[in-house]
Amino acid sequence: MRKAIKKPLTTKGLELMIKKLYKLTTNVDEQIEILNNSIMNNWQGIFPLKQEQKNNSKGNFNDFKELWEEARKEDEQTGNNSNNNSFSW
Repeated sequence: MRKAIKKPLTTKGLELMIKKLYKLTTNVDEQIEILNNSIMNNWQGIFPLKQEQKNNSKGNFNDFKELWEEARKEDEQTGNNSNNNSFSW
């Protein structure tokens, strides 16, 4: 990613980034997630994960599905029922 944005990482920069990564966490899965976050957002550095991401890294779709179902039930109870949706879980 850094090469693609024409700001390649120097050897010293890589050493510093690795040290910072180990200071942030020793958990390999979290380290990978931190690096993926930086790549995905085109960041030049690495930053700690937000608490929310650590705790809810799995199941985000299921969380959305639950919220959607709750909203649908609430709409049915209040008379705002719209059966023109394309979701059918």
